[in-house]
Amino acid sequence: MRNAPRVEARNVPLAPSRLAPLETEEGSGVAAPTEASPSPRQLGTGNRFLRGTLTHALLQHLPGIEAKRRRAAAKAFLAARGSELPAQVRASIADEVMAILEHPQFAPVFGSGSVAEAPIAAEIALPSGPPVRIAGQIDRLLASGGTVTIIDYKTNRPPPTELAGVPETYLLQLAAYRLAVKKIYATASVAAALLWTDGARLMAIPSDLLDDHEKAILSGRPWA
Repeated sequence: MRNAPRVEARNVPLAPSRLAPLETEEGSGVAAPTEASPSPRQLGTGNRFLRGTLTHALLQHLPGIEAKRRRAAAKAFLAARGSELPAQVRASIADEVMAILEHPQFAPVFGSGSVAEAPIAAEIALPSGPPVRIAGQIDRLLASGGTVTIIDYKTNRPPPTELAGVPETYLLQLAAYRLAVKKIYATASVAAALLWTDGARLMAIPSDLLDDHEKAILSGRPWA
């Protein structure tokens, strides 16, 4: 008697959000830099994503620190980990993060019931063909009142003000995360939002828009 052939799951590739496209200061519309204020391009390709990486790290760890000590902790962290960045850039990162953490709108996002850098993994069955395996790490996961909210940080400068300006990559990423979270939290309603760090703005992503991208993922079209 032969064993049934093994069916390999199809993996959905999810790039870490801090490496997602457009997450640089290029095109920010700021005044032309002086010699003391080099542009991100002048900082070199090795620092291209450093601002996003440092911002993510601060948003992960600062909520666990006493509020009155956060700014000092941010400055110390940036001095140690972002020493190759100009002082004014490090200061702007600290200001940006503190504006989020001190804003009343974001209190629930970083309060009890929320988890930073939440790892997720789920295998999604398809009507035909091999299952889809989704794995990744969600910047912030908030469970409240029967709803689980996926929050992904984006450091685009400037960020889009309308849904039409959100890169397709971001929507596919959130749709994939939502697929996995729905599998894990079977009885919960699952919502998703982008937190634009420049300007401290939370953008909810409509369910029907995520539904369309979810169908694309399950059909294999985005990475065919």
